[in-house]
Amino acid sequence: MVAPMVVPVGQRLIDKENAVRTRPMRVLCLGMPRTGTSSLRDALVMLGFHPHHFREMMLDYERQIPLWTEALEAKFMGKSVPYGREEFDKLIGDYDCVEDNPSVLFGEDLIKAYPDAKVILTNRDVDAWAKSMKNTIFMARDSFVYRHFYRFHPLSRAWFPFSCLLSKIWYDDDQKNEEKVKGVFNKHYEDIRKVCPKERLLDLHFGDGWEPLCKFLDVPVPNTPWPHSNDSSVFQNRHIYAKRWLILLLLGVSTILFVMYYTFGEAKYLYGRDPDTFKRYLKLMGVMSIGFACGGTLINRQNGIEHELYTARGGADTRAVKH
Repeated sequence: MVAPMVVPVGQRLIDKENAVRTRPMRVLCLGMPRTGTSSLRDALVMLGFHPHHFREMMLDYERQIPLWTEALEAKFMGKSVPYGREEFDKLIGDYDCVEDNPSVLFGEDLIKAYPDAKVILTNRDVDAWAKSMKNTIFMARDSFVYRHFYRFHPLSRAWFPFSCLLSKIWYDDDQKNEEKVKGVFNKHYEDIRKVCPKERLLDLHFGDGWEPLCKFLDVPVPNTPWPHSNDSSVFQNRHIYAKRWLILLLLGVSTILFVMYYTFGEAKYLYGRDPDTFKRYLKLMGVMSIGFACGGTLINRQNGIEHELYTARGGADTRAVKH
């Protein structure tokens, strides 16, 4: 078996980055996904922190996914020199907290790299967690639409292969094996507790509220309800919305290709038979092109508005939803 070629320091993607740390790393939230990490992220935003969550990676996916991919392949596949504090400072230097995928896969490395950072483990019953994963993340990754048509949109084209890499590393592509999935969950928490000093660690559970978190972080307790974000129903609704847009995109592309194919043949025929009709035909095609352009502009504008609202809220959606 041929050993993988190791990319040396100086030739990695991260070595081309000129970013530096702009905020000290203060909190490492190393609980597994679907254990309340989105709610904790929004709570930290409300407390004045700047957390890096999976959401932040997706907002900057063109830059971050290739870098996180390199970091994962270095750590788990030996493809390059592993990331340390210098590399993480370049990658997530604008954030003072990390949580959720993919950073939780580097839990031990981050604890070592940032010895002054406090560590939070969001906890959940393993059976409830496995069920939630099955109904959300695993469902999305195994979706027929995503698996077969992800290449048609740049976001899904970046996200889907990355999600497959995460699945391979976490579960060895065997996420349908529930006992194996539960074993991964339990081992992750055992490993973090082994390497993290007790005085740096807070175990956080559903329903704990603000008090233990604020006491641990030495910040005032806010006079506002604890945020509840991204429960299973919210995740599923987002998944349905994303699939719907991907299907509409495919239908639009198919329609344009059909029109183009038909247009070339029809135009050649009309030009030879009736030049006036041919001119009217060109005008019709022009109107259709303007329609497609306006539709695309409206869609992009809507996405921009949603992003502006997201940013204006500090990236937090604090609407209360039931878990």
